[in-house]
Amino acid sequence: MKLEGIWKVSEMTCFGEEGPFWRSAEDCLNDETLDDGLKEPLGWKYLFDADGTFTVLRPLPPELPQEEIDQAAAAGQVELFDSRTMIVEQRPWKEENGKFYYDTGIQGEAMGEKTSPWVEIKETVDGIELMFYRLIRDE
Repeated sequence: MKLEGIWKVSEMTCFGEEGPFWRSAEDCLNDETLDDGLKEPLGWKYLFDADGTFTVLRPLPPELPQEEIDQAAAAGQVELFDSRTMIVEQRPWKEENGKFYYDTGIQGEAMGEKTSPWVEIKETVDGIELMFYRLIRDE
């Protein structure tokens, strides 16, 4: 599998009485009982560059005037990917022994042993699993 490119959310992990389950992004977006904070990342894009950079991209609201966006970028309040897309975060990713990993940036210990910030990006039937999301290529 080739990881480079732009990906979008197809499913999100939800938690029910019987444990975690996958739910389509479309169902989640249409569910009025879900908090907007949970829904927002469903519209983000995930870019894996060939240089080993993983970038989370957030589209800016269409009603937000371009002048305000440009001012915020000039003031260093936001970092833009393009004129209507903000960079949420950037992290390294790598391929090792035929598997893909991304750096969560989380440092810590478990039972006195230092833990690795690298987490595997699992391949699925039609894409990848990353954090709490299943992603498919954004065509």
